[in-house]
Amino acid sequence: LIARAYLQEARYHYQLWGANAKVNHLEQRYPQLLTAIQATTPEIAPAIAVTTREAGVSLDIATVMKAASTMSGEIVLARLLSNLMKILIENAGAQKGYLILTSQGQLLIEASGTLDSNQITVLPSMPLADYQGISQAIVNYVARTQASVVLNDATKEGKFTNDVYIQKNRPKSILCVPLVNQGQLVSIVYLENNLTNGAFTPERLQVLQLL
Repeated sequence: LIARAYLQEARYHYQLWGANAKVNHLEQRYPQLLTAIQATTPEIAPAIAVTTREAGVSLDIATVMKAASTMSGEIVLARLLSNLMKILIENAGAQKGYLILTSQGQLLIEASGTLDSNQITVLPSMPLADYQGISQAIVNYVARTQASVVLNDATKEGKFTNDVYIQKNRPKSILCVPLVNQGQLVSIVYLENNLTNGAFTPERLQVLQLL
């Protein structure tokens, strides 16, 4: 995981510099370390590149190293999910979040947490269809398309303004990101911030994908 983080950082900066030959070299030399984390979708990638060039922002590798240290020695699944969910919420600027895994074609909520309580709940594989505290429409869309959804003002922009959950709960910022490995959906991270519009910046999205 640590080697993967450093390689992704190197690849990221070579892309910013326009050193495409070096990017291709890294991808061919270390496919097992780089292919699994190239989850940025075509829709999101241009926004990330432009923003990072203008702001001069680099990935928070210290955060990634801390996360790797926290999770690498954890072999109990419940504690691993709890630690991962806490790290994701803290580093995304989210108020609440959910980790959703796939099993036999079904979407299951495995962990949830809130920033206010600083507590993570590991759920007994609750079916997404049975849980009303999340936008099922957004999660199902991400699962179907394998594309990230970033909403800066969920009630006023995007394809989900008429979603029952959004109309009822009026969330401001929503981020829903798939983890895809070799073309197969592995998991989905769903995050919300109900206080701030535009809470999930392209830079934070890249850090989350790396985590």
